[in-house]
Amino acid sequence: MKTKILLITLSVFFAGAAFGTLWYGSQVVGKESELLFLQAYVKEGAALMGKGRGDDAKQYFSIANRAFPKALERVGYYFEISDAYYHAGHSLFRLHQTRAANETYFKGLQYDPASITLLFASGESYEKLGMWVEAIKQFRLLNQIKPEPEIEKRLARLITQKKIVQKQ
Repeated sequence: MKTKILLITLSVFFAGAAFGTLWYGSQVVGKESELLFLQAYVKEGAALMGKGRGDDAKQYFSIANRAFPKALERVGYYFEISDAYYHAGHSLFRLHQTRAANETYFKGLQYDPASITLLFASGESYEKLGMWVEAIKQFRLLNQIKPEPEIEKRLARLITQKKIVQKQ
């Protein structure tokens, strides 16, 4: 128990120290270096997401958000987070952990509801789970954002599949 408390305390201390260093660095070195610091933190967060360490990744994103709020808009912060969620979910999907993958995609969509990649992946995972109504909703949203004949064909197939399942 004492070890766990010590680890948490050290984690909070280092997160605070990192934030202070980033803030001070941004004040001293200017906009270009600010973007480099920011990108490093966002990329590290994305890498942690890809390893399934979402809580650790959120600390990096949170530090970046507090230290560089205006720079985040310039580098597409929300895109970076949603992309990290996609990769984490895709890793789970490939391991046949479809429900966990779907939950990860859902979390990513909270950051970027118009993410084409996440909408497609989420719809695909709902389809694999046999959750036809949810899959249809995701693909309809996707089709509204980026209409494509392939998406329309998939929607038609899902609607047909839903009707077949309902008749059984």
